[in-house]
Amino acid sequence: MIFSRHTGKIFRGAFAVAMALCLSAAFSGECPAQNSESYIAPPVSISRDKVRIDGKMYYSHVVLERQTLYSISKAYNISIDELYAANPSLKEEGLKKNSIIVIPIRDASAQTDAVVIIGPSVPEPEVSPLENVAATVSVPENSIIHTVKWFESFEDIADKYEVTVEDIMKANGLTSRKITTHQKLIIPALAVSSVTEAAREEEVYVLPDSLGFVRRNISVLMMLPLKLSQKPEGETNYMDFYCGALLAARDCALKGINIELQVVDVSDGVPVIDYSLFDAVIGPVSPSDIETVLELLPSDKMLISPMNPKVLPLASTHPNLIQAPTPSGTQVEDLVSWIKEDLKFGDNVMMIYEKSSIGEESGNDIPEEAEKLAGLLEEHGILFTTFSYNILEGRDIAETMEIEMQLISDTKVIIASESEAFVGDVVRNLSVMEHKGHKPVLYSQSKIKSFETIDAESLHKINLHICQSYEVDYNSADVQKFLLQYRALYNTEPGPFAFQGYDLTSYFTDMIASFGNGWTGHLQDRTTSGLQSDFKFSRIPDGGFVNSATQRLVYAPGYVITKIDRNAGSPE
Repeated sequence: MIFSRHTGKIFRGAFAVAMALCLSAAFSGECPAQNSESYIAPPVSISRDKVRIDGKMYYSHVVLERQTLYSISKAYNISIDELYAANPSLKEEGLKKNSIIVIPIRDASAQTDAVVIIGPSVPEPEVSPLENVAATVSVPENSIIHTVKWFESFEDIADKYEVTVEDIMKANGLTSRKITTHQKLIIPALAVSSVTEAAREEEVYVLPDSLGFVRRNISVLMMLPLKLSQKPEGETNYMDFYCGALLAARDCALKGINIELQVVDVSDGVPVIDYSLFDAVIGPVSPSDIETVLELLPSDKMLISPMNPKVLPLASTHPNLIQAPTPSGTQVEDLVSWIKEDLKFGDNVMMIYEKSSIGEESGNDIPEEAEKLAGLLEEHGILFTTFSYNILEGRDIAETMEIEMQLISDTKVIIASESEAFVGDVVRNLSVMEHKGHKPVLYSQSKIKSFETIDAESLHKINLHICQSYEVDYNSADVQKFLLQYRALYNTEPGPFAFQGYDLTSYFTDMIASFGNGWTGHLQDRTTSGLQSDFKFSRIPDGGFVNSATQRLVYAPGYVITKIDRNAGSPE
């Protein structure tokens, strides 16, 4: 459900998804102006697919973008009233892109064509015309007919029925792996034994008893500054988050978890809502809005901060606040731990920081950031040297830096600065050291990847070790499946916030489904990896929960990037 405080309208059920699609198109600038003088209705092609429902023949028509009831009725030579009669839901929901409607067939000769038989009164199994199937292929007894969905690949279908792609291709006489939406495929009989009759008829996932969900109906409130009443100006992060959450809700439904997702636009402030009705609240984003909700939230309900690391101080004083993004300070602590784990006899640890001209005048050239990092290194028992210079000295500092480094051992470097100019200069000087035969290894936070002035090749040469909160493995089968679904549904590429919306919604709904009302008591017991984010929660004394999960990446020459398996302690 989407609630727009600006319009006072509530949109429910499937229309919420359609609304999200429209909003997504609007944010990307692709939403057509229906009243524009330049608007041209697309042509409507007569469908070749036919169905028989309760003995009557219909065309099965897929609604394309910009098609209207008028254009469809004219193409099929029927009235709009006849369309409404065949599809009663049209009066309430209207036409939706990619939805399927049925259209009465007036031509009696069409009754002899091959059709899909629908309806409980038909005793025969479902049979359909099979696109791209040789004419000699017959449907074996007890085989399954699978209709290809928009988000499915050949591999998805094979995995679902526990057969190989080659088995399906052979059963259908196919020579190519290319399949299309709504295509009918014969699933070999060997797969029937692992799929129940209900799954064959409805094509739903079979839920093994071992899943053991405690809760199958979950109510989630999502509060985001969607700015529904304002003209979009390129800010799509929150809509991306919502779109990712919708896909997570859909995947949860396939596992048997029914999510009632209610979304509130808080662009103009937080409304007064009965929060006791929800199992969890995701959002808002700003610290001030979160504080407002926390004042209204019952003590036994949890608020999940979805994307703002700066909310951490609130988690220190509010037991029912969960900080989902890993704080930046946790990255620094993990970097120091990583250095200690990697230390070998004879290694040199060097902390580099930028001299402050203000500090020089006061007799203290050590900035606060460097003091904090030095204290952290000392807490971990790491012996280190310091090296500092002003960026104006950068071109002449290489000789002095070389004296500080040892030829025999590695020098593990950590920079106490977030200045792009200074960090870039340090990387340049470390590259010079590498060229001269030294072995510098730089340990850094993820922010270094966003510095456009730093050459990527240099980071690989100095074996960058990076600690971060987010990473997407595009070679992962789960990620590739998500990409296909997102592109097909929203006609765009998912950004980091779309992955975050999917991961966060999937993780917390799974926790509620698995443990019921006592799910927060198990947060510290379950460490989970999502498509982009990892979740490892710990309780702050007298406060809420904070995510301490980080990911470690190692850059190597040849543009090789390796993710470290934290459990095994070695690259994956």
